[in-house]
Amino acid sequence: MAAKAKAPSFTSKLKRPALYVAGFFAFIIGASLLGDDAVDPDAPPTAEELRHLLPLESEQAIFITTSRWSERVAVAQRFERDNGTWKAEGDAISVTIGEAGFSVQAQDPLHQTAAGLMRITGAITSRSDAKHDDFPIRTVKPGECWITDRTSSAYNRAVSNDPANPASGATDWCTAAGVDLFGYTSGFGDVVMTDFNVDAQNREYGPAVFLRRQGLSPSAPTARSTDAAFVFEEVALQEVLRWLDLSKSPVILAGPRSWLRGATENPMFDTGWTTLRRGSQGEAVIRLQTALGAAGHPVTVDGIFGAKTEAAVRAYQQQTQLTVDGLVGPRTASALGLLE
Repeated sequence: MAAKAKAPSFTSKLKRPALYVAGFFAFIIGASLLGDDAVDPDAPPTAEELRHLLPLESEQAIFITTSRWSERVAVAQRFERDNGTWKAEGDAISVTIGEAGFSVQAQDPLHQTAAGLMRITGAITSRSDAKHDDFPIRTVKPGECWITDRTSSAYNRAVSNDPANPASGATDWCTAAGVDLFGYTSGFGDVVMTDFNVDAQNREYGPAVFLRRQGLSPSAPTARSTDAAFVFEEVALQEVLRWLDLSKSPVILAGPRSWLRGATENPMFDTGWTTLRRGSQGEAVIRLQTALGAAGHPVTVDGIFGAKTEAAVRAYQQQTQLTVDGLVGPRTASALGLLE
């Protein structure tokens, strides 16, 4: 027969409250030791915390952050500078980014959204009645498109295919790889523009970045692929538009929170990733070889970047439309999920 459980003694009952009290005071003491300056790494950063990353002339900023590179649901928080102090404006907003999350050098084929600092430059719409007092909204016309073909001389620029006013030297811009801006704004309404890689400052950095609402028609792109955009609910986007003031040089600071907190200067394209190449060795190469295998290009996982690893890297870069050079820089590392 099993032994009968012994009932707690009277003295043990007395000890329990004392333990609870001791635990409570230990919690209070621990919290006081952390101090008011302790930062929760999972909490969205404040503008005061990252003010060293913001341009001196900017008085409005939108932080769009995630807990890791591959996360596709971000938190957006508006901030405004008042008498030298940055203060939060309104509630935090849920925003959808590319299905593969953030990347330092984003690409449409990978459905990634660029991380870094970008300036807000205006907005476009297909509506003729759109107007916000402090923020310019331009009405686009049929025949206008945004070139997304990286090989085009007009990459990351808006061009016109209007027969009455054709783009110089262009015969059929919008049938090539490009976005029909009139159709785009018809499906998404008001679209906020940024200066990220506009005019192809560097073709390797990827497509321009917009802020837009969720698609509202079957013909609009799905929510799964956000075409490198920051996707807001319509009500939230209109609230942002009413708040924006171009005279205050608004900017967007976007990316994983730990990456932004670790940046000491404009984090536009700095990931802290050390490029791997033939001859590299160590833990980073082991992670690379493991990721290559998961991506369908298996190699021996030995931590040595040799000829076979380089061949697998080149095959992966070819498959995913990356620059085929056999080097694992920030863009290839991000595509393989190594910047987690």
